[in-house]
Amino acid sequence: MKTLLLIIVVIVGGVYFFNHKQAITKTGISAYNEIRLELTSGSRSVQLVSYIRRDSSESCEAIRVWWVESMITCAAATNCKVLKNQCVNEVSLQYQAMFDEKPSSTTYLKVENPVLGREGVMLFWGLNQDESGELCKQMSQHIKSLAEKNPEIKYRCI
Repeated sequence: MKTLLLIIVVIVGGVYFFNHKQAITKTGISAYNEIRLELTSGSRSVQLVSYIRRDSSESCEAIRVWWVESMITCAAATNCKVLKNQCVNEVSLQYQAMFDEKPSSTTYLKVENPVLGREGVMLFWGLNQDESGELCKQMSQHIKSLAEKNPEIKYRCI
């Protein structure tokens, strides 16, 4: 239960920042903030992967720095390990397909704000289809109140 709560806190905080932090510059060249956390519970290990497409490398760097604060929350938990927090210029075809809303072997959450030109995908490797679907529904419920206040935010489980 603590692990699920940690996941939800990190993701909802990320979606809030995703929607509110303004870009530093707009270069027209996208950059992606890649986040990877490893969560363990007993003998089980699950990896949270998040890619957030930003409108410039400077904008990506701003969100990467903000995520460091959330990473401290993760690092303080005995069942959470930070694997990556970096800006990259490209994502693999597997993740690009998720930005294009193609089905994957796991259910993932797609969040976008067309007004700001931002979008992100969040998923968990190490869960079966039913588990990832249920977790995505729970994350969506927590994002719902933020989206009600900001109708430009679109989110869905795929």
